[in-house]
Amino acid sequence: MQHPTRKENHAWQSVLFTFVTDTIGGWVFNWMHLPLAWMLGPIIFIVLAKWIWKMKVVWPIYFRSSGLIILGYTLGTSFTNDALQHIKHQLPLIFSYTLLLLVTSTIIAWLLSLVTNASFRTTIIGCIPGGLSQMATLAEEIPGVDIANVMLMQTIRIMGIVGLVPFIASLFPVGQELNMHLEENPSSYSIFHMMLYIVCIAIGIWIGRRIHLPTPYLLAPMIVTSIFVLNGFSHPAMPYSITLLAQLFVGTHLGATLHIESIKQAKKNLFYYIIGTMLLISFALISSFLFKGFVHSSLLSTFLSFAPGGIAEMGTTAIVMHADLATVISFHLFRVFFILLFVTPLLSYILRGMTKKVKKCG
Repeated sequence: MQHPTRKENHAWQSVLFTFVTDTIGGWVFNWMHLPLAWMLGPIIFIVLAKWIWKMKVVWPIYFRSSGLIILGYTLGTSFTNDALQHIKHQLPLIFSYTLLLLVTSTIIAWLLSLVTNASFRTTIIGCIPGGLSQMATLAEEIPGVDIANVMLMQTIRIMGIVGLVPFIASLFPVGQELNMHLEENPSSYSIFHMMLYIVCIAIGIWIGRRIHLPTPYLLAPMIVTSIFVLNGFSHPAMPYSITLLAQLFVGTHLGATLHIESIKQAKKNLFYYIIGTMLLISFALISSFLFKGFVHSSLLSTFLSFAPGGIAEMGTTAIVMHADLATVISFHLFRVFFILLFVTPLLSYILRGMTKKVKKCG
């Protein structure tokens, strides 16, 4: 009978200490009612443990992969037929504004690369409003990208938008429009449905890895699940605790990959990254006034639709302020899917090509 070696025992002790640390971080951030508590909390606490207590952080890669699979599945279930109909109805406007937001993000990224010590490939990934975990994961896959700067930029954007957008929105007249809540597929399902999802998602991940799809553990489950949902399949309801655990797994991985020296260098650019976030929010606010007539909704709903925040954060704000939830969710769903399915692969291809050219010239 084989017994685990002392080295293996020590590794699993480090994993356990890491898990305890990130769980405390998530709980503290959740207690403080901070955004994305179970992702940002583990990141901050893991970094502090490495910095202050010189803690050895060990986090197996399959924890991160399983977290991405769960997050991808959750994103896929939100792409309902009701949301699709709203996207179809205002597709020209949604598509045009998404492109404008991406162009604006690119310009801001270029300006940041000029005034900071970060490269353009770092600032472009940090500026694109595609989600913290998605952009940080993309940054890991592209050589020459400073992950610390990317995560700092994305974190500042999330914190700034969650803190400022609801405050700005509260200055607008309260929406009196009919709030159309998006329909959800019934959560009743059979074991057959569950196994079908598991098998198809596994096949999707295998294909995604074979064709070098960026972040296959996130994109493949999202694509497979959205296809099932749009074709009327009921989907197993993901327990909220599992979703939080997935955020914790991904956040811990991101914190474990950060190097203290990189963070110290990224801190020098903090002021400029805050300015970049303010410019993005200002662009959304100005666009809301310019395009309000085309959205056929209140200024409040238009601003929440245009804000470069996450689906959950902007959707929650829309509910609380009685805005048009269907319109708000439709804009953000399209942007997230468009960035993950088209912009991310294109960006990955372009940046990888630039890296190869630099190596050849060198």
